[in-house]
Amino acid sequence: GDQVTYFNGQPIDQAIGAVNCPFDGPFSTEFARRYQQARYLLRAPEGTPATLTFINAAYQEQTQTLTAARESASFFVTSLYINYDSTALPVESQILTEDIGYIRVNSNYDDLNLVLRLFERALQTFKDNQLSAVIIDLRLNSGGSPLGLAGYFTINPIPLAQLEYYSEKTGRFEPEGTTAQVYPFQNQYRFEKMALLVDQGCFSACEIEAYAFSQLPDILVVGQYPTAGVEAEVARGQFHLPETMTLQVPTGRYTLPDGSLFLEGSGVAPTLRVPIDRQNVLSDEDVVLQAAIQAFNLNDSTPQ
Repeated sequence: GDQVTYFNGQPIDQAIGAVNCPFDGPFSTEFARRYQQARYLLRAPEGTPATLTFINAAYQEQTQTLTAARESASFFVTSLYINYDSTALPVESQILTEDIGYIRVNSNYDDLNLVLRLFERALQTFKDNQLSAVIIDLRLNSGGSPLGLAGYFTINPIPLAQLEYYSEKTGRFEPEGTTAQVYPFQNQYRFEKMALLVDQGCFSACEIEAYAFSQLPDILVVGQYPTAGVEAEVARGQFHLPETMTLQVPTGRYTLPDGSLFLEGSGVAPTLRVPIDRQNVLSDEDVVLQAAIQAFNLNDSTPQ
């Protein structure tokens, strides 16, 4: 419950904002930059001293001198991918309660046919068990190829954005093909309540999936942060270097009808934002998942 006010004599907000963290940059969004700056604030060469001023639980101001030690556990515990399991199937699912089904999409670059089959298998299982609600978790998915999974829930195409490449002939970005869309699948599934879980760990193609889901009527987007906000086209920007090194550079961009960039710099934002407070940070529960379940329960208790 202590509140940090100064770090090395500098107001804490300014101290965090001054942190340089090149290992995780560059950043497309300010919230991603701020998150990493907070992680790196207490990283320094071993033996480096620092003063920390804080207001304790008794509302008294204290200042302590700390010394950097050789320790990394407190750093890695705040990694965006701390709970990522590289051995997991690309899609995992379970029935949480007698009414709620849960699907976590871990990958859009694995066996893509398997992703589709596992995703629909989960939906069919939920349907067979007459579940009324489904939660789709896209918080830990670094992208790959968008599969239009939202097409299982709509009979109408969902417009996305226009792909553009820079033309040296015209000196402008020019459209490539028609506007991208998510198209309905032949097999359709309907649930009374739907929620989408998002976070910064949802990158690139995952964000396209998240955006399409967010366009479904009455879906609840739940999270503490938006998706990463780093959507761009990289298919033409693959370079193979000596010593088995590779380099990937975005060469195409997606734009909306008003000319603004699609998802880049903003991501898919939650409609139900879970607060980052002391109770949630120290909780042993998945507070974002619990917030979605609670929202479902509240809707059930609303008088008609």
